[in-house]
Amino acid sequence: MKKLLLFVFISLLAINLSARMNPFEPTDTFIEQQKEYEMKQKQEEQKQIELEQQRKIALLAQQEAEEKAEQLRLEQEQAAQLEKQRRLQAEKTAQMIKVVEKKEEIVVPKDSYKILPFVNIKVSDEEIEIFIDKRYKLVNQDILEEQKKFLFDFRATESFYTIRKALNNKSFKSFAVGTHMDKKFFRVVVELTDTVSKYKEHINSNTSYIKIKKIK
Repeated sequence: MKKLLLFVFISLLAINLSARMNPFEPTDTFIEQQKEYEMKQKQEEQKQIELEQQRKIALLAQQEAEEKAEQLRLEQEQAAQLEKQRRLQAEKTAQMIKVVEKKEEIVVPKDSYKILPFVNIKVSDEEIEIFIDKRYKLVNQDILEEQKKFLFDFRATESFYTIRKALNNKSFKSFAVGTHMDKKFFRVVVELTDTVSKYKEHINSNTSYIKIKKIK
């Protein structure tokens, strides 16, 4: 009986030892290491995913910044181009104005009456021309039909005696230049030989030249 029990005990022990020594059966330590390795793999994969997302976000931000910089550069170029066009147009306009002013410059004829340093008058059979220094601007003009006269007032503070000139002319009887110091202007008066309706006046844009011509 004792021998039988001993045999059974030894058989069970042998089976147990055989099971533990099986090299193909995973141990508890191996399983734990496997789980830890898988966890690290997942963490590494998650980290790579996050890094890739951050890289994409950074790339998008860089592209957006570059697009904004390019847009700003284009706007600045457009503004510079518009400013250049405006400047060229201003220069062109200024040149045109100079050309117009040059065309309007009046050359005083040699046979004109030198009334004052700033007033010259030329008389012909059908017209009278009045040349005024550009410093003096026309502030008023009037027609006295009954007296057959044209009046022109120029802003000034000049002081001089009234100058009158009778003319031996079929279209113009006389002219006079006088000052009104109290009202700060001087006046040029042209007296006609015929009714006012038979004359036409012309004043250039800077009022330095006036012409009265008989048309009938």
